[in-house]
Amino acid sequence: QTTRNRIQTVLTTEQGQIVFVDTPGIHKAKNKLGEYMVNVAERTLNEVDVVLWLVEPSTFIGAGEQHIAGQLKKAHTPVVIVINKIDMVKKEDVLPAITAYQKLCPFAEIVPVSARSGMNTDELLKVIFQYLPYGPQFYDEDTVTDQPERQIVAELI
Repeated sequence: QTTRNRIQTVLTTEQGQIVFVDTPGIHKAKNKLGEYMVNVAERTLNEVDVVLWLVEPSTFIGAGEQHIAGQLKKAHTPVVIVINKIDMVKKEDVLPAITAYQKLCPFAEIVPVSARSGMNTDELLKVIFQYLPYGPQFYDEDTVTDQPERQIVAELI
């Protein structure tokens, strides 16, 4: 686990504002800290307009992925599965990964991207904006996170 706390990052564009909420991952907790982190993640599932589940392009669907899919289905929040790092695999390996996740989560939209190169991230933003309600911006356009500088450095370390 890398993220221990809920962190909000803000993207403001001409189209609107997206507040990304990064939470600890959903997993089977092995201790009190793990239980706390899972609780934060599961609570957040019902507090957002759309859930982005970031995965890598793999056709292997294990118990962990099945557990997460079950939690996402129970949340009744729209889900977009973001298959990241598509630039790291052969093109012919991306479609089987999409198919595997479609079978696991037929209720979810799937968007393959490369965060590193920016490939298909414009499409991901279009999909996200489809789920966001119209309303006022939560943050001024210069805000990029709700975290103090010290916390950002701690997360990076």
